[in-house]
Formats: sequence, structure tokens, C-alpha cells
Amino acid sequence: WRQLSAGWQTTGRDRRRPSRRIFPSSRALIGATLLGVGSTAPSRQVHVYTYSDTLPHPGLCALAEAASELGGALRVIGLSKRPGYILIHNHSPTLKFLMLQDVLEYEVSIGRIDADDLLIFVDGHDVFLQRSLVDLVKAYEQWPGSPFLISGEKNCWPWPHSDPSHGKWDPGMAPSRSTWPIHRWLQLTPQDFCRVVPQNGPYPYPNIGASMGPVKRVLEVLRKNNQLVLEEDVNDQGAMWMVILRHAEELNMEIDQHARVFMSMLQYEPGELEREPCGQDWFQGAPG
Repeated sequence: WRQLSAGWQTTGRDRRRPSRRIFPSSRALIGATLLGVGSTAPSRQVHVYTYSDTLPHPGLCALAEAASELGGALRVIGLSKRPGYILIHNHSPTLKFLMLQDVLEYEVSIGRIDADDLLIFVDGHDVFLQRSLVDLVKAYEQWPGSPFLISGEKNCWPWPHSDPSHGKWDPGMAPSRSTWPIHRWLQLTPQDFCRVVPQNGPYPYPNIGASMGPVKRVLEVLRKNNQLVLEEDVNDQGAMWMVILRHAEELNMEIDQHARVFMSMLQYEPGELEREPCGQDWFQGAPG
């Protein structure tokens, strides 16, 4: 499970008609723009999207209910596809980013959302919203220049581990290639990735399960990420590492290494939070 701490808890393409290719019916979208009401209105317009191929799903229902209670509604992509559809791609589960790019480009083109609006994209089945959109935006705005902010986690994935600091969940996958080019003067082996990210906080490694940024910047990142997925032998998580290492300065990308907005619960140890989030078999509410 992952937690969005300000926040959240989580544990050849036809570009002319993208919405028709992915969404044969408007029922594929649930909810609408997340807009605060009255004193709960965030300082910027916020849209929250998620992916799910299963309805009903308890995690998705909890996320949608929390979004409604704390400032708005939830947009879900993927519901027009049969359960398990996302898994048919060789690099599962990359189709969620391909879908998101198509949807956002279409929504911007028809004026339904603005390129300068804020967008949050989270996984649909293991994310919990903990605080209001106002708090989310305030936490996000601690970073200057409206970056593309991606959640951080303690575990380095999908690259092989070479040190205990890389986490407890070594993917153990055989590398598909011996080196990856970062730029003309630098190539990394799969064993290099976990050690090259500066560990400036307890959650140093990127996790694509939650991200936030202006719509136009999210689209820039998605286009580069999806191009890598389609053209190189890498899944979407590995592709995001490449985008960060190759384009972080250009695209103003940040990893939430101190869990100011997103907090991953993978490898959570009792005592890390001022209040334990879980009881014997459930998430605990705040006292009172």
C-alpha cells in the first residue's frame, strides 16, 4: 500500500481520434473535475485521474468516496475494457500511461481541462486519500516552478539490488540488455541505477503509482515515457527512471523523497509515523 501523506495512502497509434480508440463509451469516465467547495477550494483547479479495469473494486470505491468527501470527484480510465485488459501488453502494466496520454490530449483539445490546471494520477486499487485537495496543493507548492512530482519509495524497482540500502524487494529479474544510454557520454548497467539516485530523503526511489503536476508538464513526461516503452525493451516504471535521468532538469521533475505529498507504505516499520496507521486487520482512524 502507498500513502499520499498530505494526502493519500496507497499500498502505432491513431492520434486523430484518441478517445474513440480507448473509450468506445462515455461510461469509461466516472466523475469529473475535482473542485473544492467554499472554504475547501484549492488555490488551483485540480483534476484527479486513476486507472481500473475492475468495477466494483473496494480500493477504487474507497478512493472515489474519499475524493468526494474531501473536495471533488474522481475520473477513472480503463473501465470500458474487460477485466485484465491491461495485462495483455508485454510490458504490463504500461497501458495505463498510454491511455492517460490519449485522454489528456483529447480533454485539452476540446477545452474540458486547461493545460495549466493541476493533475493528479494515482493507481486505482491501493491508494487512500487522507487530506483535502487544499492540503495537497499546499504541500505540492513547496516545490518551486510547478514540477512534475512523482512519489518516492524505499525500494529500488525494477533494477537489481547491490546494497541493502536499495530495499528489501529485489525484483530479481534478468536484465534485458547490458547497458542503457543516459546521454552520449554516459551509459548505465542495470546494477548502476539503484546507486545513482541521490538519497536526500527516506523515500529516494521513483514510484509511478502516484504523481502530480500541471497538465502540460504531465503530458510532456507521458510522451517521453510512452515513447520509451514502445521503442525500447523496458516497462513503464523502468521508462520513468530513464525519463528522470535523461530529462529531469528539462522537464522540472522531482521525486517526493520526504513524503510531503505521497508516502509509500512498502517497507513501513512501526514507529515511523506519529500514529500507527494499522490495527490487527484494518486502517485505524484518528482519535475522536
